[in-house]
Amino acid sequence: MGDFFENNLWTEKYRPHEIDDMVLDENAKKKLQIDISNRKLNNYLFYGPPGTGKTTLARIIFDKTLYDHDNVLMLNGSAERTLDILRNNITNFLSTPPFGNDVMKIVFIDEADYLTDNFFAALRNFIEKYASIGRFIFTCNHINKIPAPIQSRFSRYELKPLNDEKIRELCYNVLNKENIQYNKDDVNMIINVRRPDIRSILELLQQNCFDGKLITPDMNTIIRKEDQLINLTVEMIIAKLNQNPSYLTFRQQIESLILDKDIDFTNVFLRLFNNDRLPPISKIQINKYCNQLNNAVSYPMHYMACIYEIIEMTDSLN
Repeated sequence: MGDFFENNLWTEKYRPHEIDDMVLDENAKKKLQIDISNRKLNNYLFYGPPGTGKTTLARIIFDKTLYDHDNVLMLNGSAERTLDILRNNITNFLSTPPFGNDVMKIVFIDEADYLTDNFFAALRNFIEKYASIGRFIFTCNHINKIPAPIQSRFSRYELKPLNDEKIRELCYNVLNKENIQYNKDDVNMIINVRRPDIRSILELLQQNCFDGKLITPDMNTIIRKEDQLINLTVEMIIAKLNQNPSYLTFRQQIESLILDKDIDFTNVFLRLFNNDRLPPISKIQINKYCNQLNNAVSYPMHYMACIYEIIEMTDSLN
């Protein structure tokens, strides 16, 4: 199954396999290459926007450092963030010696910015307790969501987006290698709505290729769910402040949209807070709910609670 994905999915087929291929400054590359060549890893925190290669960089470290991939425990912070995961899965994993010829085990937590405050508080002791054989690698989009005491225990590396010229160069290169006929305007359209997420851009390019040609995509199908949600929320709040009953239609559309599992709610809250069209009074609630997000049981319901509180707040103003 792994070979199928690597040979057929462009995001896997063209995933970098060397540190030199990553978008990192030269000093960061040298430090990581020294760690890998000596097989002496630190705890690492890779942060940056979606699709910039954070998970890819972690995979390169696994592949170059460990002989046996059973010595890697892979978790997703948005789904596996309870204390039971820490007490059971991670404890059981680190309580036994590494398999084979490896001298360490690695706990990899993707989307670590979704972990709860209680998880982070307990994690500090785990990092120190298992320091002799255990290493932790975290990835996150929003480093401000990682508490300072945790950050201090990690070597931090920022992965920055490619500029537009590099993104276009990469897309044209992939399409040419796949023998796809394409119009550059169609490629640029996909890049414009999905930048800087390289993974998302390649996925969308492949989805719109048929019989060796790139078909002009439907704009309604390629706009990010986060962008749709932000636009609907802004229009709903403004309509409600203006006592326009159309806010109910926007609210219903929001309720349907938030069930999508791919929505990055942290990103939505942050972008709403920085939206110039929203009045400061609504941003008070947005800021409050953003700060509480990591401890929410359900992100969609947490978001709707924020929406309803803003609606109630505007009722008191009218």
